[in-house]
Order: sequence, then structure tokens, then C-alpha cells
Amino acid sequence: MLRQFRDTVLRKTPKGRDYVQLFYKHSFQITTILYRNPELFSRGKSVMNSMLPDIKISVDGGAININQAQKLEILSLLDAINAEASPALKKSIAQVKKDLRQKNIFRRLGMKNK
Repeated sequence: MLRQFRDTVLRKTPKGRDYVQLFYKHSFQITTILYRNPELFSRGKSVMNSMLPDIKISVDGGAININQAQKLEILSLLDAINAEASPALKKSIAQVKKDLRQKNIFRRLGMKNK
């Protein structure tokens, strides 16, 4: 499902392609941080699982509804990862957090938002 999301949604917009690049640039470091901290890994898994239904809807061309609680949990997870991040990852996290606070970020990522 996540590969389909990458290929059918994110890669269709410049901002989405930027996020795909960020993911691959930092994936090893993020994975390492998550595996070293089981509680953080569990939180990340929980956030991802809560978003999977919306990801599927987006892949199918439908409108998603990411609520404020989900945004806050994502921001909290990013803060926790940031505490162990390299300077380059910290910079990327700061940009993602800034983007999440923008109303039109999901549209810029190629997703329809309710």
C-alpha cells in the first residue's frame, strides 16, 4: 500500500517528490532511531496504522481526512525522533513540521483533503 501511495500519489507532485527524496535520504537513520527505542517504534507503528485507511483512500483517488489529533501525534513523533537526529535530519524534520502546519499541504502532496 505504501509503495502504491508513493507511486500513484506522492510522485505526481513536486512537493510529493521532495518528500519521497527526504524519506530515502533519511530512512536508514530514522529506522535506526526507531529500532533503538521500542517505545518510539511502537508509536510510529501506531501512527502509521491509524493513517493506512486514509492512505488507501488517497491511492484510490478519494479525499482523506487527517484530523487534528493525528497531526498532533505526527508532530509529537517527529519531536521524539528529532531528539536523536543528526543535524541534516533535524533540518528536514523542521521543514516537515512547518509543512504540516500549512492548510494546503495535503493538496500540495497530491492528496484530496476533505
